[in-house]
Amino acid sequence: MESKRNVIHSLYLLKFFLAVLIVCIHMQVFFSPDVKAVIIPLTRIGVPLFFIISGYFFYPRFRENNNAYLKRQLLKITKVTSVAIVIYLVYSFLKGEMTISSLVSIKRWGLLFLFNVSTVGVHLWYLLAYIYV
Repeated sequence: MESKRNVIHSLYLLKFFLAVLIVCIHMQVFFSPDVKAVIIPLTRIGVPLFFIISGYFFYPRFRENNNAYLKRQLLKITKVTSVAIVIYLVYSFLKGEMTISSLVSIKRWGLLFLFNVSTVGVHLWYLLAYIYV
């Protein structure tokens, strides 16, 4: 059964601008203190709104295919996140920032899986949060 969905193109455009705001958060070292005082508070709206709009786009597909769509999306995001974490683990070992004992630390893995706190690839928190949600 084919269902008709209303596509709201302006939300895709808004999502693009939110992505730009998120990039600005991470580029704040390039801003003068005066510019930071104005720009950074405005950019903080980027992540929550991006999450909300992503959920809005996700829900109709989930409602149609419940488990099949959810499993497919979860598997896709988990694969990308796992590959990224492995790359950063190898990178951390090569730089000497991590040892075998720190890798097998129960505390480290508990913080990661329970509270999304990572010491490797900390910028990947968004992908892990996407999986949790």
